[in-house]
Amino acid sequence: MATEIWRATLRDGGFQLQTGGLDQCITSLKKQKGARQIREMYKAIVNTIIYHIWQARNLIIFKGQTQEISTIVRAIREQIIQRILHLHIQSHKYHKCIEYLSHGGRP
Repeated sequence: MATEIWRATLRDGGFQLQTGGLDQCITSLKKQKGARQIREMYKAIVNTIIYHIWQARNLIIFKGQTQEISTIVRAIREQIIQRILHLHIQSHKYHKCIEYLSHGGRP
């Protein structure tokens, strides 16, 4: 399930990260180019994916319930958008991230 969530989130958002394991993901994050805000957005995406996978596993372990992968991916995308909009409202420095997200991960 975790692999499917990673792939679906990154593919649907058009994000370019390697997710063959934690080391590969971290290396991929370090190689990201572009504006600082875009790099920070990628870090937020990774953190959000990890959090939602952890929540889904806890739901299975402690309540015996599962969620559709599409539901989890949609929640991840919504949370990322909310975070970026919140940061932009506070600092007015995240217009590139908003543009990036609105074009499906393409600058």
